[in-house]
Amino acid sequence: MKRLIVISFAGFLLASTLSVRADDIVPIFNFTGTGGAYAGADPKGSLILSGTTLYGFTSAGGTGTDNSGTIFSVNTDGSDYTVLASFSADDSTGDIPHHGYLSLDGTLLVRPLYKGGIGGNGTIFSVQTDGSNPSTDYQFTGSSNSPTALGDGTLPHSGLLAGPGQTYYGVTSGGGVNGQGVIYSYTPGGSVTTLYAFDGTTGGNPHGQLIWNSANTLLLGMTRNGGTGTGSGNAEDPAFPAPGVIFSFNPATDDYHVLYNFSVTGTTPYFTDHGILALGSGLNAANIFGMTEYGGSDDKGAIFSLSENGSTSVNLLHSFAGGTADGDHPYGSLVLGPDGFFYGMTRDGGANDDGTIFRISQDGTVYTVLASFDAASSGRNPIDNIVFSADGTTLYGLADEGGSNDHGTLFSLNVAPVPEPDNWSLLLSGIALLFIAGWNRRKLRA
Repeated sequence: MKRLIVISFAGFLLASTLSVRADDIVPIFNFTGTGGAYAGADPKGSLILSGTTLYGFTSAGGTGTDNSGTIFSVNTDGSDYTVLASFSADDSTGDIPHHGYLSLDGTLLVRPLYKGGIGGNGTIFSVQTDGSNPSTDYQFTGSSNSPTALGDGTLPHSGLLAGPGQTYYGVTSGGGVNGQGVIYSYTPGGSVTTLYAFDGTTGGNPHGQLIWNSANTLLLGMTRNGGTGTGSGNAEDPAFPAPGVIFSFNPATDDYHVLYNFSVTGTTPYFTDHGILALGSGLNAANIFGMTEYGGSDDKGAIFSLSENGSTSVNLLHSFAGGTADGDHPYGSLVLGPDGFFYGMTRDGGANDDGTIFRISQDGTVYTVLASFDAASSGRNPIDNIVFSADGTTLYGLADEGGSNDHGTLFSLNVAPVPEPDNWSLLLSGIALLFIAGWNRRKLRA
């Protein structure tokens, strides 16, 4: 009996290095809509962290007319919440920031705004981190033939990706010569160039932000519709015949390639609303990871991986099951944690059907629901992404709805980051087990 207890204890020590501790989701504050200390509502974006300051935006609320959103800053302990900009519907400034991230360049925050500007087609807006010098840097027109033959984009849903030489890259969900959206470059000061226009068969209606490939030479992204995959493409708009693509684009050569066509067949993942791709680490550094809102064995969403060189199929890592034990219908993206696991959120499912925060290994063999949202306290229906604290012990994020005012929350979740076991850890654990086993054998002979 003693031998079993000692060996079991040693096994527990080894197994504990593969676990993660998570506390309850803590609301740092509740958005108040159009007034109060935490003005803003409907936070449909992701936070960024600089030092101990979080920056984010809401898609509604604020002090502008028509409640058209805010950009804000707040300390990680919830203090010093400040509205840096408030937007008004169809104003030349732009309004309704949607999804993805702000870009921070020194003390300058840059963000495409979904609507407003010329004809309500959206803008690129900037403001200093202290709220000074708000500026509309560019107004999209949605033109099919101006300022170049590729036209101009309209309705940018996501943020910008930083590139070399103070150049940023983004996508619009519409506009361009084919009306299916564009890839564009932006230089602070107002210079925007359309680089590629989606044509439907190569994808269309992109909502998610771009990322760099592992060599930092290609832009990678997903479209919400289009491609040559089979099945009814957009679960919310059956008029689209295909459910989107994963693509690469070389900004140096203008080469565009479809890496994968989503299809509505079997358990295949499909339909990414505004998700952002992620790259793995270690042996998976050249693999792409992502989530879809539908697909999987229960058609409630899935997590997948794919070589960044493309393939005719993806690896299905997890099928969301919903119910009280799992989340379902993820709208957001995966974020690589310091422990080598991916973290993310689902909009629905979990203990209260208000969404979950989860953790998954890069091979999909370990999947854990860390916490469930509760509408009245922590908020409900998170639809974007978490951000880690500098030491990796805390996650921060936004819930689109819920909280004490039902305008959404900013929350934190404490986790214990655990590195994947290295060879030395496994070797030492094995030696310890052998020593314990030998010691117990000697005790039995005595």
